[in-house]
Amino acid sequence: MKISNLIIALIFVSCGNPIKEQEVDLCGSNKFYQKIEKVSFDDVEHIKKVNGRFVEIEGFFYYNFEDVALYPTKSSNSTADALWLNLKLPDTLLDKLSKKKVRVIGRLNILQKGHLGGYLATLDSTFCMKEVVH
Repeated sequence: MKISNLIIALIFVSCGNPIKEQEVDLCGSNKFYQKIEKVSFDDVEHIKKVNGRFVEIEGFFYYNFEDVALYPTKSSNSTADALWLNLKLPDTLLDKLSKKKVRVIGRLNILQKGHLGGYLATLDSTFCMKEVVH
């Protein structure tokens, strides 16, 4: 009788605490040897001034055919407001991050405008992408 009560208690405790999916972190290491400047979609003029530098920026990542980009908001639909991302990461990991808020570190290139030249700029040499969990 006592064992069955213990089993029932364990079931209730485990059901009350659902297993949280682990956040996706593709940064590998938190030790970056480049100077990294934080930028924001709220200040596009500043983004344009840091061409060639490594930057850190948050936004919503979309991983679609011909649209691999970071957008300022989840509802953004203009590529002119987004940053194209040059990534060399497995599709399975990128699929997990698609449509989520992420923090990205890469080198800003305002001369490259992404697919069909329709983006604000490109983050090339992107070496860090981490899901932002609030």
